Amino acid sequence: MILLALGLAHAAEFAVWTASPPPGSVPALGPSAAILEARTGIPLTGWVRVDASRLPPGSLAVRLDQPPVPPPFERLDYDPETPSFASDWLDPAPVGFGSRKLWAWPGGTGEYAVIADIEYDFDPLHEDLRANPPLGVVGEPQGEWSFHGNGCLGIAAGAADGFGLTGAAPDAVLLVAHPKVDGSYQPARAIADAALWLEAGDVLLIEQQTFADGNYAPMSTNPMAADAMAAATALGILVVEPMGNGSQDATDLVLGEPGSLRVGSLDPTTGAAHLSSNYGTIADIAGWGSQIPSPTTSEYSPDLFFPNQDERQAYTSFFGGTSGASAQLAGVVAQLQSISEAVHAQALPTDVIREGLRETGVPQADGFRPAAETPVGPAPDAQAFARTFLVP
Repeated sequence: MILLALGLAHAAEFAVWTASPPPGSVPALGPSAAILEARTGIPLTGWVRVDASRLPPGSLAVRLDQPPVPPPFERLDYDPETPSFASDWLDPAPVGFGSRKLWAWPGGTGEYAVIADIEYDFDPLHEDLRANPPLGVVGEPQGEWSFHGNGCLGIAAGAADGFGLTGAAPDAVLLVAHPKVDGSYQPARAIADAALWLEAGDVLLIEQQTFADGNYAPMSTNPMAADAMAAATALGILVVEPMGNGSQDATDLVLGEPGSLRVGSLDPTTGAAHLSSNYGTIADIAGWGSQIPSPTTSEYSPDLFFPNQDERQAYTSFFGGTSGASAQLAGVVAQLQSISEAVHAQALPTDVIREGLRETGVPQADGFRPAAETPVGPAPDAQAFARTFLVP
């Protein structure tokens, strides 16, 4: 029974899916669930919050109390002046993913794209986020791990403002949904809330992982989150999901097929699977698992720039994991969808994005183990994708 695997003896509150809600239950996903269910036909409103003592026999349950392991352009950096740092992953394949070359395409800087990030926290005062700040935020900040949000937002869509770092889609609109809601960790609700901001062609970045089979696992291991992702995909939203940093085969851990773009991570030096990355046949594509320059905080290795220990000017050269890889892919996908909107007046279907990235990507190299034994996906070649699927 799933409840035992999730630790029923220690749980105070669960969310369960049931057609007949038990007494005292309340909706688990909030008002967004009913709207998404009506728009997609995917059952979401059957998820309810209940006390552990009221769980009906055989319920599919998920803990709710488990915390997780544009303004006018001007130069907005603080004193002292911040240099502009190189990001090799923006270069053409096979060194990088080709984002820099796509900036010359119509829509290539992401101006017709929206990226919503399911993110623990970020620092809105960091200088590298000031020129392209999130224009909408929902949920409650975690109060820690701001470095994670700074890194992911900057990698995906940091502004081309002449200092610091530039993201893949520097003109994309950014939104943030925190997974902490009403004081508890509710990633599925954050996904549902964020999906209502978005429309077909937009990007939903799931910067979360969960725990399964003794280690970190993709968020779609959580049945509520998998349902919410499936609903977003049904609306034509491209869901970008990290494979997680558990160094395990995640193929049999996920629940169903939410249609997400599942992102593993590669060693940027060798092109082989990064040792921390989950792997499996469910992986679609891979970004870098380390050595990604990004804005950060003192929480995470501000080795690149940190004058006067000013949190607002903290930069690292070491961001990575499947979090960093997924932020890279979110930016790349936002570029491709923005180009499609500019050139063809419509976004590409999500399955074309997934299959096209695999088809045109740079194959994963062998490492300590053959690539066939630890598949994390090819590295994206955004130029090859654009030439194949976006040329008029």
